[in-house]
Amino acid sequence: MPDQNLTLEPRLISALQSLRVALHVPEDLSGIASALSAASDCLNLAASHFYDQNLFEWKSVADDLRAAFSEQAATGSADAARWYRPSSTDGTAQSRLATWRRSVSPGELERKLSILIGRTIAAAATTNARVSPALIEGANILRNTQRGKGRRSHTWNTLLTLDLLDGTGIAHLCESIDPRAVHFSFLSAALHVLRSPIYSPYRHIQEVVTGASLDKSSIDSGLLRQPNDKETTDSDAATVPASEESPQKRDDLLPDIGSRLASSDYTSFSEKLGFVTRDYIDSDDLSLMTRQLVKHLESRNKPQSAYAVLALVSLLTGCTDFLAVKLRFEPGHSIWLNIDCSVWCWAFSAYRSKQDDPNEPATGEPISVALPGNLALRL
Repeated sequence: MPDQNLTLEPRLISALQSLRVALHVPEDLSGIASALSAASDCLNLAASHFYDQNLFEWKSVADDLRAAFSEQAATGSADAARWYRPSSTDGTAQSRLATWRRSVSPGELERKLSILIGRTIAAAATTNARVSPALIEGANILRNTQRGKGRRSHTWNTLLTLDLLDGTGIAHLCESIDPRAVHFSFLSAALHVLRSPIYSPYRHIQEVVTGASLDKSSIDSGLLRQPNDKETTDSDAATVPASEESPQKRDDLLPDIGSRLASSDYTSFSEKLGFVTRDYIDSDDLSLMTRQLVKHLESRNKPQSAYAVLALVSLLTGCTDFLAVKLRFEPGHSIWLNIDCSVWCWAFSAYRSKQDDPNEPATGEPISVALPGNLALRL
């Protein structure tokens, strides 16, 4: 949680928490100022290299937070000494991040390492996770290796000519080396970062503002302003088909194939290409998670097994977990389960007649989709 004596704009509260965690800064914000300074420099390089709007926003957030700490320190805040506490040299992830500084004339390797660290910070902050200690430690080792400082394993020397921003090259190298190699954890962490999506620091701003204490000034500033009818365009409406699951109507929602298909039909062009900004995991991670869920199906732990069933049914039918628990084992609504035939079904007639009452069974022109055998048996 942010320092109770720290005053921030609502839009920065969640971002500060995310960056604090990513930078390994303790909850009392000790050393946060130096950490943000290093992060801002790396984020700037990463944003310029990848030309990613979300990276630019994370850089802007880091700068705004630095300014906020500076302004409050100038007013004599009692916490300033803790915020600006010099970073230690104890080799922890926090100290390595906070003390990362580029040389006056950085070489290509050092520049790419700074870019990689900037992307790593944003990727970690996106998921409220910490920067991988293996990555920041490996970056320091590589920089020292290039400078000829200390005695390093010869394996680190092989990375000096590697393009550290080329995910394909790193992936090929990871496949060819022993996972026990001293530099494998650094390479795998770098590969994960290059493959990870970067989200905007403001995507949860509505939740932040709602959870924070609201005063008139925060409302007047436009943080909670909703677009009026004239401001809402057809393209805006097309990107929000999921309004069916708004909290106000959640209890009234039922499995409806029209809504499920519409949520795909009316997504934005970027989402159709896979560049999504909500609840995203890449195909490799999805495959891994699905295999783990299948293992849990036969678990002796009944709650664990039941949750695995729910997750897999939700995935296969395209329903959220809240809707999946409402699926029936007979024709009903416009999506249902037919365990006798080991399939789940949806009614094509309901899709063509979207105005039908979703409470009425829609059995016309059923489309059957096979269920995995082990899941059908578990059901």
